Amino acid sequence: MLRYQLGIVGLSVMGRGLAFNLAEPGFSVAGYNFEPELTASFESECHDSGSSVLGCASYETLCAALERPRKVLLMVLAGAPVDAVLDGLLPYLDPGDVIIDGGNSYYSDTQTRQTRCEACGIYFLGLGVSGGADGARVGPALEKISLSDLCARYGVSSTPIKQALNRLIAEGLVESIPRKGCRVRAFSWSDADELFELRLMMELHFAPQATAAIQASSVLRSRFEQNIKDNLVLVHSFSTADEYCTTYEMDQQFHELLMIAGGNRAALRFYKSLNSHSYAAYLFGKQPRTQTINGILEHQSIFEAMLNGDVPSVCSQIESHIQNARKKISLFLKMRETAP
Repeated sequence: MLRYQLGIVGLSVMGRGLAFNLAEPGFSVAGYNFEPELTASFESECHDSGSSVLGCASYETLCAALERPRKVLLMVLAGAPVDAVLDGLLPYLDPGDVIIDGGNSYYSDTQTRQTRCEACGIYFLGLGVSGGADGARVGPALEKISLSDLCARYGVSSTPIKQALNRLIAEGLVESIPRKGCRVRAFSWSDADELFELRLMMELHFAPQATAAIQASSVLRSRFEQNIKDNLVLVHSFSTADEYCTTYEMDQQFHELLMIAGGNRAALRFYKSLNSHSYAAYLFGKQPRTQTINGILEHQSIFEAMLNGDVPSVCSQIESHIQNARKKISLFLKMRETAP
C-alpha cells in the first residue's frame, strides 16, 4: 500500500495549488476538505494529471494514508477553523507526528496550539504561506517583510528600516525580489548543517583550552554563570519575537564565550563570521518553549563539566548539545523545503 509523504487539509485554491505544486517534482500528497465536493473535484484532477495525489473522505482516511511520522499541512482560514481541524485530526495522530499551520495565524494562537499538541507528543509548526493562487501553484513566497508593519512596530520612519534591511540583504539573511519587496531568505537545511558541522569542529578543538581557562579565571566563570542565569529568566517569560531572538543572541554569546576561553582570537573572529545563529528568526512560534529551555540547561551541563575539569565530558556534552540543536531545527527547515 502506497503511503503518502504529506497530507493537506483544505483543498480550496491555495491548498489545491500547493498539492499539485508538490506532486510535480515527485512528492506524494494526500488531501482532505470538509466540503465533500471539493475533495471529489480534487480527486478528479488527480486522476487527470497522473500525479501521485490522493483525495480522502475523512480525517481518519487521510491519517491512515500517510507515512510515519505523519506530516499534515493545514491550508484553512486562521482562527477558529484551525482549532476545528485540530479537533478532527488529533484523535488519529500519534506522538512524533507533525502539523504545519500554513495560514496567517496570530503568534499567541500558535503558541496555544503548540502547547495543546505538545501534550499529545505532536509537533505543531506555524508557517505562514503567501503569494496567492499563482504563488501556491508555481512557488509560494514565505515570510514576506512588510515595511509598514516594521515602521509601526518600532515607531520610526522608513529610512532606518530600509538601512537595516540593506544590511541584512548584504549579509545574505534577507533577499530583495524585484517588484515584490523583501522577504526572509530561504534558509535551507544544508546551510544549517554546514554551520553546525563547523561549530562542532571548532568547539571540540578548543574544549581543552577553554576548560583550563575557566578553572583559572574567576572573570570567565562569572561571565558564563551570568549568561546562563539571565537566559533562564528570559526563556521562561518571553512573549514577542524580539524577546525570543534575544534568547538566541544570549545562546550565541555562550558559545562565543567558549571560543574566547579557547584563547585563539583569529578562531574567534572566524567563528563570529559564521553567523551561526541566523536560523533563530525562523523558529519563533514554531517550536515548544520547553525545547528552548532544554537548550539552555544543556549549556549549564557543559559549564558544570568545565568547572569539574572533565574534558571528555565537556566534549561529549558539546557534541550532544549541537546534535540536539540540529534535530530541533531540521524538521522545520526540511518541511519548508517541501514548498519551493
